[in-house]
Amino acid sequence: MKHPLMWFDDPNMSKWALIIMGLWGIGDTMIIFLAGLLDIDKSLYESASLEGANGLQQFRFITLPLMTPVIFFSAVTGIIGSFQYFTQAYIATGLSINNDYSKSMYFYATHIYETAFQQYDMGYAASLSWFLLFVTLICTVIMLLTQKRWVHYPNGTMFK
Repeated sequence: MKHPLMWFDDPNMSKWALIIMGLWGIGDTMIIFLAGLLDIDKSLYESASLEGANGLQQFRFITLPLMTPVIFFSAVTGIIGSFQYFTQAYIATGLSINNDYSKSMYFYATHIYETAFQQYDMGYAASLSWFLLFVTLICTVIMLLTQKRWVHYPNGTMFK
């Protein structure tokens, strides 16, 4: 592919094009959310409606608290995936990141690739990869430590 597609050529449009491409992968997350919704016991909604709770109250006090483990899992995997964002930008720039238009889609993982396989500086690329691992690990640990404030597990414990 000699020239990229037009929407990847414009630096103002390239990020939006990558976002639209990313929407394709939302299906697996929706399946996880659907499984979480189907796991909520229907008797909770029945008892809430007998007590006079409307749909918004049922969502706020039953659905949302019981879906927080699913939301937490999706947030953690999403953050980890966002740190490793490489393939879409690499393919969209025409398999070359040396062009001027591709600098609008220059991510950290792309920098690691360029350092390792175009500049042949494997040691520096390895240290950049370790740094990416530590940053991802720190963000994940922060999320794990803060989950006690907002993630509500059905039986009150983190693991069954």
